[in-house]
Amino acid sequence: YTYGLSKNSNFYIFNINQNKNFCKFDVSIKIPGKQKIIKELKIPLLGMHNIKNATSALAVAFSIGVPDNIIKLGLKNFKGVQRRFNFLYKINQIPFFDDYAHHPTEISSLLDGVRKVYKKEEIVCIFQPHRISRVKRLKKEFSNCFKKADTILLCPIYKAGENIKLGFSYQSFAKFLAKNSDVNLIMIKNENELKKIIKNISFGNKIFIAMGAGSISSWIRRLK
Repeated sequence: YTYGLSKNSNFYIFNINQNKNFCKFDVSIKIPGKQKIIKELKIPLLGMHNIKNATSALAVAFSIGVPDNIIKLGLKNFKGVQRRFNFLYKINQIPFFDDYAHHPTEISSLLDGVRKVYKKEEIVCIFQPHRISRVKRLKKEFSNCFKKADTILLCPIYKAGENIKLGFSYQSFAKFLAKNSDVNLIMIKNENELKKIIKNISFGNKIFIAMGAGSISSWIRRLK
């Protein structure tokens, strides 16, 4: 079975409404012998990637006979997984979030959802690329995936044990990213510099999102 935003999907997602605290959506089900719509599904998570993941769980549950009301209750009460747009704390009334997004598709999906509900806030991404090989292969994709953000604090690459050459300067990568995504960009040397920068810019109408699969989660948690 298929699921997604295509009307041809067996589990078609529509009527999507994203809020700062939850997402609501409907799912139209068309599988052999069964056609129905489950309305007003609700998850306490943000972003299309979470809506799609919830729908995949719904599809499995429905296929093995779990009643609709139990599916809806399960999704509504789901507390999420760690590092999927987790709210951490506030500094000067500015919220800080943490997300595992480290692939261009994940980053685009996350920021699309965030921008839909944080329409007036300046979105500041604290991005730590994960693996030299990924940055090397997906340089162009990374440069275009931050278009819904306003500012990037670009941290050093988390090597994850890789000792290969990038093949281009990291500074040129930063410029390429800032240009193609049309964002302000500040290069960060280390954790201590990140603390100083955030201390200087933690004011106004902003939200901060830490992104990456490396040590960035620990860095952001130690900021408070």
